[in-house]
This record gives sequence, C-alpha cells and structure tokens, in this order.
Amino acid sequence: MRVYRSTIVICLLVLSVGANAWMLAQRDAPPTSSVHSTSQGVRTLDGPVATRSTSVLAPVGVGDLLGKCHQQLVVANQALAAATEDQSQHIEPKKRFEEGARQPGMETRMSPLVERAISNVSGVIHYPVECRADLCQVRVSASTRDEANRVWRALTSDPTLRKASDGFSQDGGDPVIDVATGKGGFDVEIYLFTQSAANATAEIEALVEQFRASDAVASCASAGADVGVLEVRLSVDPERPTLIAAIGGDLGGTDVGRCISDKLLAALRDFKLPPGTRYGIVYASIVSPHGE
Repeated sequence: MRVYRSTIVICLLVLSVGANAWMLAQRDAPPTSSVHSTSQGVRTLDGPVATRSTSVLAPVGVGDLLGKCHQQLVVANQALAAATEDQSQHIEPKKRFEEGARQPGMETRMSPLVERAISNVSGVIHYPVECRADLCQVRVSASTRDEANRVWRALTSDPTLRKASDGFSQDGGDPVIDVATGKGGFDVEIYLFTQSAANATAEIEALVEQFRASDAVASCASAGADVGVLEVRLSVDPERPTLIAAIGGDLGGTDVGRCISDKLLAALRDFKLPPGTRYGIVYASIVSPHGE
C-alpha cells in the first residue's frame, strides 16, 4: 500500500513542478496564449441537441502529464481496493465475528442445520448458534479436546452444511475449569463461513422452473396471438429481503406478455426467501405459448 501512496505523491509533485514551470513561462511570454474553442453536445429529453461552447486554456505538455498521472492514480486505487479486500479476508474469523453485525435471519436458517449435524454427538454441550457478518459461531464445551473434535468432524462432514457453507474454521480451544463445579473441561469455538447460505440463486431458479412447468404460460394463449420471448431478471433486495422483477423482451408490453407477467408476479408474492438471504440473481427467458 505504501507503494501506491508513493505513486500518487510523485504524480502530485510532478504536476506541481509542471504547473509552476508553465506559470513562469506564461509570465515571461507575450500575452498571446492560444485558446481552443470546443463544443459539447447536450441531449435534452424533449428537444434537439443543444450546443454549448467553452474556452479551454491548453498549456503545452501539462495536459499529457495530467492524463498519465490520472491513469497511474486509477491503477493505484484499483490495486489498493483489491489489497484492502484481500486483507479483510485474512483477518482471523474470531475478530471478524466479534466486529460483525448480528444476522438473526442467518441464525434462523443455520441453527437447525447445525443441530441436526451434531445431534448424534454425545457427551458435549453446544450453545445456541450465533451469526454475525458472514460467519456463524458454534461454541462447544466438552470433557476433553478429543470429544470437542468430534463436533468438528460432525459439522465438516455433514453434506447439507458443506453445501450451505463456504468453509469451516476453529480456534485452538482452551482447557478450562468450571468455578461453580470444580470440574475440568475443554471449550472450543467453531466458525462456519456462510456466504453461500446467504445466496438464494438456487431457490429462485427452482421458482422459475416451477412456473414454467405450471399451466400459467399456456393459459395466456387466449390473451392474444402475440409471439416472442419475455425476458425476466429476478434479484434479491437485501434490505427487506424480497424479490425484485425486471421484465422486458419483445413479448413485453403485448397482451400475452402482460398476462404472463401478471401470473409471474403473483407467484413471486407467494414465494418466501429463505431466512438469512442477502443476494441472488437469475435471468430467465419465457417463450410465448404461440412460439417465438
């Protein structure tokens, strides 16, 4: 990151030197600086193209220098953003979890999966699943480290959890002694990375396929004789969360297209996104019952 900042500082210094040199040259030169007139077209919503004229001073060399420095600045900012993202992914899960915002919806979705995965592991105590940011924490108390590791093996080998999670992590664990009972034990925290669980793309695809398999499209044949394809984009609004539909294509706006759209929107209103959903997008093409 220091390299990128140095590049930006060097560009600014070069610009400063170039600007000062140009100002000195202008002070000593006769007052006949060249002025270039340019025209810029501005498109209005309800009329022809209006023309606007501006005057721009064009000192020789400074424009080229500014362009090169701007390019370097763009490259440096892109590299800095990539490095920042990479660094955030390498922060230890415990710290990311502690600093993340609570995700109650994700807890509702992941808790039953965790409960089922470790239901056959005896001799351990596990606490309620807590999810923050893109992590869910499973806290386990056991008599020994080996017993705690049985929970780890049960979670990481469960096919449903493996599909819903992008990975697993655990801290080293701590030998402990319960102050109240005087009994010793071993506590460990296991983390599930939940980005895949927050993605409802598969569920949205299933909704589209179910709609196509129904008689909804065929029933719109009586609405008209329009042919073509209805293009649909279904995406998740993470703030609610609900599905948002964008509809177009050459069938859009026709009688048959409106009929299909109305039935699709009705299906969306009855569709419930899984708890914890934050994103997902599906593109679909629906052919008129009269063909393309």
